[in-house]
This record gives sequence, C-alpha cells and structure tokens, in this order.
Amino acid sequence: MAALCGSWKAPFIVTGLAGLLWVIPWLWLYKKSPVCSDVVDNTAVPGVGPVAVGWTFFYALCRWEVWVLIFGRLLTDPVWGFYQNWYPKYLESARGFTQEDVKSVWIIFAGAALGGIIGGWLSGRIIKRGVGPVRARLIVMCGAMLVMFLSPLVCQVQSANVSIVLAALIVLAHLVWLTNASTLVVDIVPQVSLAKVFGLVAVGSSLGMIGMNKGVAAIIGSGSYQNWFTLAGFLHLTGFLILISLWRRRA
Repeated sequence: MAALCGSWKAPFIVTGLAGLLWVIPWLWLYKKSPVCSDVVDNTAVPGVGPVAVGWTFFYALCRWEVWVLIFGRLLTDPVWGFYQNWYPKYLESARGFTQEDVKSVWIIFAGAALGGIIGGWLSGRIIKRGVGPVRARLIVMCGAMLVMFLSPLVCQVQSANVSIVLAALIVLAHLVWLTNASTLVVDIVPQVSLAKVFGLVAVGSSLGMIGMNKGVAAIIGSGSYQNWFTLAGFLHLTGFLILISLWRRRA
C-alpha cells in the first residue's frame, strides 16, 4: 500500500474513488423527472414549437443549430486542451522550467475551477434581469472572448510568472466561455434529445483536440510556440461569430 501511495497510479485511484463517493449524495438528492411522452415533447423550441420526441442522429445533423454548436466547440476547446497538455511542456522547453518548477501551473487549474463558477453565475444574473437565455450566455461569452486576445502575450512577456498568470486568466475566461457554450445546448434543444446532441457536440470537441495536438506538434517542429499563441487569441472570435447566429435566427 505504501508503495502504491508513492506511485503514479495513486492520483488515478484516488480520483476514481472520489467519483464513486460522490454517487452517494447524488442518489440521495437526485429527483427523477416525469417520464416523457412517447409521442410529443411539448417543450417548445423558439421558432419551432412542440417537437416530436427523440431526434434521430440524422435529423439532429440536419439542424443548423447543432452544427453551430459543434463548430463552436471544435474551434475553441483546443485552447483548454493546450493548457492542460502542452503548456507545462512549453514552460520546460521555452522557459527553462524544471519538473519541480512546473508545479506552479496549479494556478491554471484554479483559474479553470473559478471560471466554471463565474460563467454560470454571470449568465444567471443577466437572465434574472429579463434577458433571454441564449442572448445572456452570448453576452457573457463575448466578454470571455475579449480576454483571449491576451494570448500572444503569454509567449512574449519576459517574466515566466507573468506568463503563468496570463495563462491562468485565459483559462478562467475560457471556462466562463465553455460553461455557457455547454449550456446553450440545453437552451435550444428539446429535453428528450439533449443526450444525443451533447454526444454530437462532444465529437466536435474531440476533433478540435486532435487537430490542436497535431497542429501544436507541427509548430514545435518549427522551433517556436509563438504562432500557436497568436492563433489561439482568435479562435474564440471565430467561434463567437458562428454562435451569434443562434441569437440572430431567434431575434
């Protein structure tokens, strides 16, 4: 047991057990929703009205809003994937960090946790003031998008500590974005089809991550991270221009 606690396997075991422990209060607090009708979901989708229960994958792929959500995540999720998987490598190769020094990136994950909380809180406050859910989330996402323009500075500033703080701020803003981008699915898709659409959107996210890994590897081969940090500063702008069509189509 002592040997296990000191090995690389320990974090995976601990986090797995923590997930199992979380099931206990979830089972106690979760209340089942009424069983949905087999014929019609009377939850009206703006501009559509009552929708037949259970979109098929083919029907979901024919919906413009589903593609908007897919591409919105495909373009922007790679930013979070980079900071999770590549940023420590960047600090080592470009900033001369040791394995011990890299521990300081915990601040990035703290920023991610804070961003997830702030993202939901902000959009909730705006909705309470009478703004529609889709518009409220896009307002918050617009603010998060503006922070992303700081991305090139992560690579340009002289101080490694300032670089890490900037990275944490960008990750915080991205999680503000991601929280609201994920909730947009709930706002525009009939309840009975949520799982199916979430799955399709997750495919877009995964494809974006694959593209990011290949792209960053190619950029590193050229000897500099600068091109990636510059590109990352504009991914959310592109995603926002796509997502804004959700609001315009419903305006």
